[in-house]
Amino acid sequence: MVGHIRLAGAVAFSAEIRTFHAQTRLIERKAGHGASRGRHVRPGGQTGRAGHCRTLREERRAATQTLSALIFRDFHRLRLIIGGPAGHFPDTGDHLLYSGPMTKTDGRLPPTPGTIKKLFAWSGNQCAMPDCRNELVDDGGTMLGKIAHIHAANAGGARFDAALDEEQRRAFANLFLVCGPHHDIIDDPHREAAFPPELLRDYKRRHESRFQRAEHEFLERYKDRTRDATPSYPVTLDALADALKVDELRNCPDDIQGIADFIGKLARLPRATRTFAIELAARMRDHGSNQLPVDDVEEAFEITSAELKKQLEILDHHQLGCADDHFGRWVARLYERDPGSNPFIEILEFCEVTGCEREELLFELNFALYDTRP
Repeated sequence: MVGHIRLAGAVAFSAEIRTFHAQTRLIERKAGHGASRGRHVRPGGQTGRAGHCRTLREERRAATQTLSALIFRDFHRLRLIIGGPAGHFPDTGDHLLYSGPMTKTDGRLPPTPGTIKKLFAWSGNQCAMPDCRNELVDDGGTMLGKIAHIHAANAGGARFDAALDEEQRRAFANLFLVCGPHHDIIDDPHREAAFPPELLRDYKRRHESRFQRAEHEFLERYKDRTRDATPSYPVTLDALADALKVDELRNCPDDIQGIADFIGKLARLPRATRTFAIELAARMRDHGSNQLPVDDVEEAFEITSAELKKQLEILDHHQLGCADDHFGRWVARLYERDPGSNPFIEILEFCEVTGCEREELLFELNFALYDTRP
């Protein structure tokens, strides 16, 4: 069977990739322009003429994040369509990624859909050959690039290695994306010696690493940091009882369960909101109350009403606090645990007495410290 693999939505994707490349080219032109005029970009992005501005590094990072977003939005959403002859496809704006045998008919296997997606995601819509800026997909969504083999898929092809099996020949490590002209050049029998496998592997590595880094940065940027720590729970509360001078806390099942419930909520709370909550608790303790007027909090923290509203909504979502109408006046509240007092204030007082760092409880979630004083 001869079939085709097409990537749905390619026209929109290729247009956005072109926008990314235009952005990066503008950055490079600005860098060259600044150098030619002898302008010095100081730390923080200041120049003698422009005053405060974004540094070129910041602009490159922004461009990288733009590309990362495109990769993850499109290549995790778009579908590879595997079907019969090209005429069987409706006019959907898809483009051809692979045309050839879909089953083994000539001693070779086609790349898998997953391999094709990965190749294209790490290509940046650009030929992998050094100094080549040819796009792989044009403005209309037509596929101009080709999947090149480092070691040929069939005997007699360029750089064929009989020691490789069929799966290794169609594997991601043996493939990379180049423009049509460069595909023909590197596979030309008369020029094969100029493109040994080691050189092509280096081209592939250098080109793909740029976009692989972008992918990694995107993943790290949107990683759920609340999963970084695994909570440890107290079982006796001996150290907490000593620190707070409340002997009734020792081995009290209700308090142990109440603190465990709080830990479960805290573990899911965004880290920035944990910091906000502990600072809010410190101010509440200074005022001897579990609630404060919202205007007082805005002034003390020097934040806008929108930012305060956002933090209190997050606390409310995690059942740890809220904004409340207290006799016609809006106040910020932190909930007490059931049974017990304000758990954030307990953290503050425990750390002050024992010398523990707040971060060990807030972020490391090491509440076993409540059992054994360090």
